[in-house]
Amino acid sequence: MDTPSSILVAIKPLHYQGHQRLQERWVVLIDELRACLRERGFEDGDSHETLLLFTFNHPQSAVSTLSHFITKTRCALRWSADAPPLPLQIILHLCSAKGTSPPLYRNPEAGVWELLSPELIHISKALHSAWERLMAKTTLPPVTFSDEGEGLIGLHFAREEIVTSEPLLPCRALAAEGTGVPCFYCGMRTHHPSLCPSKCLSMEHEALSVVGYLPFSSLAQAYQAVFSGSAAALHKTLVALSIGDLEKTPARLCICHPPSTS
Repeated sequence: MDTPSSILVAIKPLHYQGHQRLQERWVVLIDELRACLRERGFEDGDSHETLLLFTFNHPQSAVSTLSHFITKTRCALRWSADAPPLPLQIILHLCSAKGTSPPLYRNPEAGVWELLSPELIHISKALHSAWERLMAKTTLPPVTFSDEGEGLIGLHFAREEIVTSEPLLPCRALAAEGTGVPCFYCGMRTHHPSLCPSKCLSMEHEALSVVGYLPFSSLAQAYQAVFSGSAAALHKTLVALSIGDLEKTPARLCICHPPSTS
C-alpha cells in the first residue's frame, strides 16, 4: 500500500516486442528486473506480469536502481548506444496521502501507456514538483527534463554519467521470502499470524535503544544472518531473553522489527 512519502515505480513490459527481439532471453530479463527491484524496494500486492508495481522510500533509490539495471542489461546484450531501447515503459510517482484516488499508472490499460517512450524514466507532475526538495542532498548527476505529455516528464542523464547509490540494507528482500501470505503483525511469509514471534516479545526485549546506536554495517550484517535462516533464528525469541543477551547478540534485534512488505 502506498504511503505519503513513498515512490511508486510502475513498469509495463512490452512483452510482444520483448519476445520478438530477445526471444527466450526476454523472460529471463523480466525475472532479473524483478529481482533487482526487490533488492531496494518492495513489490506491491497488485504487481503482475503485465504491470510491475514497486514501492521505494526515495526517488534516488528508485532512479539509481532502474538506471543501473538498464545500463547493465544493455552491456550484457552488447547493444551499442544507438541500439533501440529496452521494451520497458517506466513511470515514477510520488504517492499522495491515503484516501485519494489511485493514480492511473496502476492500470496497465490506461491511455497514458499508449504512447510512452520505452526505457526512458518518466516522473509524474507530483514527483517533479517535489524533485528539488527531495533531491537537494543526494548525489545524482545533473539531469535535464523533457515534457512527454500526459502530465509526465522524462529524465535525461548524460551518457557518460553513472547513476549509483549504496544500499543501506542490501539483503532487505530476504524478509519477504516465503510461500505464505504476509503476516498481519510483521509482514513475513514464513509463519501464520497466530504464531508470529513478535507476540512473544515484550517492549523491554525490543531493545530499540540498542538498535538506534548500531551502525548500518552491523545492522546489515545481523539482518542477513537472521533472515537467511529465519526458521533457526525466530525460535530464539520464544526463550527468555535479557537485555544483556540482546546486546551480546545484535542479530536478534533484527527479529523484533522486520520491515512491512505492504
